[in-house]
Amino acid sequence: MDMSLPPDVAELMQSFASGLRRVLGGKLVGVYLGGSASLGDYCAGSSDLDFLVVTDGRLSPADLDALAVFHREFLTAHPSAGRLEGDYAPRECIIPEGTTVPVPRCKRGAFVPEVDQVMLSADNICNMRENGIAFYGPPPAEVLPPVSPDQVRAAVRAMLAEAPKPAQRPEEQADELLDLLRSLCALETGKPTTKAQGA
Repeated sequence: MDMSLPPDVAELMQSFASGLRRVLGGKLVGVYLGGSASLGDYCAGSSDLDFLVVTDGRLSPADLDALAVFHREFLTAHPSAGRLEGDYAPRECIIPEGTTVPVPRCKRGAFVPEVDQVMLSADNICNMRENGIAFYGPPPAEVLPPVSPDQVRAAVRAMLAEAPKPAQRPEEQADELLDLLRSLCALETGKPTTKAQGA
């Protein structure tokens, strides 16, 4: 585990991983924290906690129900869990470009069992593989496939082709601008980058 993480984040993720071990048992392969927390750009006031849970096989309806209950209870017990954003991906569905099928996810701490599009992309997989912090399971490089710089660039180009989210407040506008700069930086380097690096 990365000791540079803020103690409250480390404790939250340890508790999260412990709860997932109870819920998923032998189906749980790994729990990884990525995003700004793993890239050294974590901001306590605004950063999400981007995670990836890798499972052995697809989750059953009973597993999905149990995860929904777990997330509700975890969010009640840990209000900061509202910053959890992530995916539950079967190991066999993970490829360098993301996943081969849409997978269950967590948004703002709430479990979303049915998703209609693939949310993970090559930059996410690359970030988790190269910089992810394991809270359960083997190192992410042993679980996730390698991702080439060109695959990262293709994912960033696809994201840039989408219309930006509407931003009304100055903070939202600044966040959109930093996301754009981060994307431009990733196009140059072929690696996931932080908002600070983009700026």
